[in-house]
Amino acid sequence: MSLLIEDSVPLPEPDYARLCDAFREMKIGQSVVFTGSHCYIHALAANCAIRIKVRALSGKIALRGLKEYRIWRTA
Repeated sequence: MSLLIEDSVPLPEPDYARLCDAFREMKIGQSVVFTGSHCYIHALAANCAIRIKVRALSGKIALRGLKEYRIWRTA
């Protein structure tokens, strides 16, 4: 089996880019729902220099062990 390498195919935008954009647009007290890792969310918030509060909304999704989290901007 051979794979055809293509040029100029745009990469899909990763979830962290959308989450970071949401963090920038949020005002204190607003929230967003994100599916992913709890540690990843806090690391991204630190990189965006904001404070957040996180609460899990649901259990494991698929087989990857990811959860849905509601994230509030606190400062």
